[in-house]
Amino acid sequence: MIAYFPTVIGSERLKKTIAEEILSGRFPHACILEAPAGAGKYSFARSVAAALACTRREDRTASLPCGTCDSCRRILSGNCIDVLTFDTEGGASVKIQTIRRLKENVILSPSELSVKVYIIRDADKMTAEAQNALLKMLEEPPVPRTYYFLLSENAEALLPTVRSRAPVFRLSPPSRDQVAHLMQETGRYPDRISVLRASAAAHNSAELTQAVLDGTEEGKKLLSNYETAERALTLLAGNGSKADFILFFTGLNLQKAEASSIFRLIYSGLRDIITVKRSAKVAPDFFAETENVQRISGGFTLRTALKVSEAVEDSLSSLEKNTAPKTVLLAFGVKAYNAMRSR
Repeated sequence: MIAYFPTVIGSERLKKTIAEEILSGRFPHACILEAPAGAGKYSFARSVAAALACTRREDRTASLPCGTCDSCRRILSGNCIDVLTFDTEGGASVKIQTIRRLKENVILSPSELSVKVYIIRDADKMTAEAQNALLKMLEEPPVPRTYYFLLSENAEALLPTVRSRAPVFRLSPPSRDQVAHLMQETGRYPDRISVLRASAAAHNSAELTQAVLDGTEEGKKLLSNYETAERALTLLAGNGSKADFILFFTGLNLQKAEASSIFRLIYSGLRDIITVKRSAKVAPDFFAETENVQRISGGFTLRTALKVSEAVEDSLSSLEKNTAPKTVLLAFGVKAYNAMRSR
């Protein structure tokens, strides 16, 4: 059986669909790849580009992409002049000047491959002007076998006119076991518990799990947020006083984005706890292992877990309304304490 996109974990149904469209010649010349940050959109786009250019794609004994032909090696190594990447260039958005540069290049035929591929990262951060400038190219590429990949965390943020010209392919995250297996296969990370914990902090993203394990700046930030959420859940499950709750949450010196991230992590942990309370079986989302959620859930009743979840939702809503994080954290500390005492 042919392996489709063997270097990509997760999204099994999507991989099969895309491979079949490539092999049948029905793959669209433009598409939107949607997934959360760090979920591997860029790696997946390059893998699809390799499949489109693979000189062995008709060989039913080879993987797709094969990874060994000259075209595959060039693309997957990131060393191919016919696969170009455009992004925000360090700014807040992808501007029209970037799309104009793309337009200047798109009239040129491929130099090394049988295809030309343009990858636009942070496509959902394109200005309206940039998106409108892209429309004509999406509708009718000037050179045959030209493909556009628009990478996005939220496809709905793109203009309807762009979405109408490019189908949305949504990547599904791999399981925690798949990520752990991939990391341990490298031989660099032998401690399975550490890998599972890193994967939990990275929301099961293989790229971000590696960042956590390698201690990059991004990885350190993810792990720090995860550990803060862990401490919050441990405090909630304990028998702390109202002062303990207030001191802990007001002691967190957080900006809006970081506070939102930690509240979402707490919410994810509470969902695990609620699942345990309702069913004996749980595949934890927040907690690294089932034993962890089973242990900490002993400090909650179903009622208290639900009430604290509501307090988290209120806090996220307040942050979206630009309430000062310090104020939101203080209010949550009080609400959480009251909720845990409402058994």
